[in-house]
Amino acid sequence: MFKKLYLFTCMVLISLQLAAQQKLNLVTNGKSTYHIVIPENATTIEQEAATLLQQYVEKISGFKLTIDANLSATASAQIIIGRNKFISEKEIAGLGSDGIVIRKINNSIFLSGGPRKGVLYSVYSFIETYLGCRMYTSNVTYIPKLKTITLPATINKKQLPSFVFRMTYFEGSFKNNFCDFHKMNQWLEDWGLWVHSFEKLVPAKKYFDTYPEYFSLVNGKRSTQQLCLTNNTVLALVINNLRQMMAANPGAKYWSVSQNDNVDFCTCENCKKADAAEGSQQGSLLTFVNKVAAQFPDKIITTLAYQYSETPPAIIWPLSNVMIMLCTANQERRVPVNKQVTATFNSNFKKWTAISNHVFIWNYLVQFSNAVSPFPNLYTIQPDIQYFAANRASYLFDQGIGDMPGEFSDLRCYLVAHLMWNKNINIQSTMQDFIKGYYGKTGAVYINQYIQLINKHATAHPVPLRSGGSPVEARNSYLSPDHIATYKNIFNKALIATAGTEYQNRILQEYLPVLFAELEIKKTQFSELKKMGRFNTTQYTELLEAFYAKTKQANIIYLNELRSTTADYYTNYLNAINAQ
Repeated sequence: MFKKLYLFTCMVLISLQLAAQQKLNLVTNGKSTYHIVIPENATTIEQEAATLLQQYVEKISGFKLTIDANLSATASAQIIIGRNKFISEKEIAGLGSDGIVIRKINNSIFLSGGPRKGVLYSVYSFIETYLGCRMYTSNVTYIPKLKTITLPATINKKQLPSFVFRMTYFEGSFKNNFCDFHKMNQWLEDWGLWVHSFEKLVPAKKYFDTYPEYFSLVNGKRSTQQLCLTNNTVLALVINNLRQMMAANPGAKYWSVSQNDNVDFCTCENCKKADAAEGSQQGSLLTFVNKVAAQFPDKIITTLAYQYSETPPAIIWPLSNVMIMLCTANQERRVPVNKQVTATFNSNFKKWTAISNHVFIWNYLVQFSNAVSPFPNLYTIQPDIQYFAANRASYLFDQGIGDMPGEFSDLRCYLVAHLMWNKNINIQSTMQDFIKGYYGKTGAVYINQYIQLINKHATAHPVPLRSGGSPVEARNSYLSPDHIATYKNIFNKALIATAGTEYQNRILQEYLPVLFAELEIKKTQFSELKKMGRFNTTQYTELLEAFYAKTKQANIIYLNELRSTTADYYTNYLNAINAQ
């Protein structure tokens, strides 16, 4: 009897092992026996996740899986979404707010995760990793068409994001479907007040004329630019106004008490004394913020370490519910942040993470002054993100150019979205995935050639890459006349090769920065050429006309963060030509 039982047990174990090793057909020839299971008291997120998976499977295969709450005891031929008895509460608790679990047990798939959006993110990860779907931008997607959907023999994926908070600032950042697909926080999700909030908390228009002492003393005069942070009435006013704002938006977690975007900090005697004691303008700022935060222990009060306030204080620490938003405003973008040995940022960063559990990195990815201009920093994005994570930054905001097109904006957004979730992705594989999917296989050959070449030249003849810089700074490096001529040749071939396809205009958008750089560099030569009698009005007018026509074709309206238009650029440049 014992021998028979032993043999039976062995056979069961072997069959289970074989089942686990066999590939699984989720859909076979457009049919499926699988159904999606959610908890009886499913949350909104669990319901959304189930519907999402149902929709994607149907788009891929044509078969619509049913959704119900009938969890089989054997968990066979089911896709189980959310809370279930097969994944312990302890394991879920270890995932934080957004971590994910994707697991194959016997012939069923389990998709679960942390309590905020982990379940939804597990479904999106499943859709991307195992079903082969892509969302390159909010409106450029790839969904394979398959009558049979086959899954690997083994699936056991457990992930925690590299950062608790993940947000970027490109067109996709404002599209909830794009953010959710890439497991990013939606734009200002959970925020009551964003940054530079002094003006919102104590509006100068309302208070300055009557109470100038509420505001900063600069060069012996009161200024509307910042607040006086040692004035107790200002403290009471900020606390009261913030309390009213919180009452109107009780669900928001993060509330900013931070300097306005200028350097006119207060230099009254009390503020100077507080700053001197800490060796930093954080002496007055962080003392003030801590007092505000003490009134709201269930909220996270955020403040900036930016420009004059970047240096940490010598003695005081942020309270446990204070977030420090440290900005990389003064960093060069050609080399990784941690390789910039002369920069004070690295020292300040490590000091902040030593005294705060809530360090938020505000990083800059583009040239804001010339967004449609070559900016070869693609290969510093991953090492910077890895460095921030390795040194205990829990929150990351990578700022791009916002909701307007810029040089490789969509590629940058795609890479950052993946890296913020998993800092150690294969960056080359991820980049090629995007380039081939977004620019087409033919276009990808030329885009890759251009990216490799401009980065090679930027490395061989280094010049600083600055967020507030100009292409003129690289005229003897990667934007020399010979190099620009080579880039133009590459792009012209690419445009011919992709003529009549959806990819051509996307490639044209990446060509425009080269043409813009050429125009800007040539403009600096006008006076000298005129003196030499070699100024060719026709040549420069034709270059300008070609650039302007292509901006219209590619629907490029703005050229920089200040939203200077291509129409104004055309007019001003033409006037400069005619003035010679």
